[in-house]
Amino acid sequence: MLLDPQTKKLNTKTDKNLPIAVPEFGTSARGYPMLTLGGFKYSLCPRSRGCVKLRWVCTKWRWRGCRASLRTVDSVVVAVTNQHNHDNTS
Repeated sequence: MLLDPQTKKLNTKTDKNLPIAVPEFGTSARGYPMLTLGGFKYSLCPRSRGCVKLRWVCTKWRWRGCRASLRTVDSVVVAVTNQHNHDNTS
């Protein structure tokens, strides 16, 4: 994933020729929306349901206090806060 180190957002203007990680959308075992990006799993923030710009939070936020999140518009990642406090293995 290509992030601008200052803004923590995807930098597509300067890195057009380099691949960007593609998010994988799916559902959890309980049927909730899930997103996987770079080996990390995210769940849809309940407050963003029904909105155009969706906020996804790391699935480890409750148990580990992970602050990582991302935003999507029409299934395209538009912003990433990549501050995980754990590795990307389950």
